[in-house]
Amino acid sequence: MSSNNLIQEQLIAARRGQILEAAAQVFAKKGFQRSTIKDIAQTAGIADGTIYLYFKHKDDLLLGLLDRLTQAGEQARQFEQVGETDIESWLRSYLSQQFMVMKLPQIEAFRVIIAEMLTNETFRERAFAQIFQPTFDAIEAQLRQWSAAGLLPAADWELVMRVHSGSVLGLITYVLIGDKRLAERWQDLPELLTRLLLDGINGVMGTEGRDG
Repeated sequence: MSSNNLIQEQLIAARRGQILEAAAQVFAKKGFQRSTIKDIAQTAGIADGTIYLYFKHKDDLLLGLLDRLTQAGEQARQFEQVGETDIESWLRSYLSQQFMVMKLPQIEAFRVIIAEMLTNETFRERAFAQIFQPTFDAIEAQLRQWSAAGLLPAADWELVMRVHSGSVLGLITYVLIGDKRLAERWQDLPELLTRLLLDGINGVMGTEGRDG
C-alpha cells in the first residue's frame, strides 16, 4: 500500500470516527428516532451532505456504532496476537480492550442500540447478520482451532461463546439500568470473565478462597 493510500485511509477512518462520536452523543441525548442527520452534522461541525459520503442512512450510523463498540472488524488482527503470548494472557488483554471501549460514557450509546434492536425488526436483522453472526462465527472457529491444537480443552464452543457473550451483554444492561456498584468495578470484570471462561466456577471460587 502506497503512503498516499495509507494517508487517505487514515483520513477516512478519522472522519468516520468523528461522525460516529457525534452520532453517539446525539442518539444518547435525543434517542434514535428523534435524532436527525442535521443534528449529527451540527454536533460534528460538518455539512449535512458530508455524512452521506460515509453513511447512506441513519441506520448505518447505528450499525457503525455497534461495530465500533463490539470491535467486530478487529477480530482477525486480535486473534493473530495469540502467537505472541499464551491464551490466558491474550484473553485477559482482549476482554480488557472490550470493556475499555464499553466503559461510561460510551456505554450510553448501547442503550439506544439495544432499544432499536428490540423494536426495529429490520435493524435487528441487519445487526445480527452484519455484526453478531460474523463475530460469533469468527470467535467460534478460532476457539475450535485452539481446542484442536491442544491449547484449550474440548467443549461445546458454539454454546460457550454465546453464554460468554450473553454475560457481557447482561453486564452492560445492568449498568444501563443503574447498577452503580457494577459500574464502579467495571475494570475488574475482564479478569473475572477470563477465569470463568478458562476455569469455570470452581476456578473462580478457588481463587476467592485462596485470596481470603
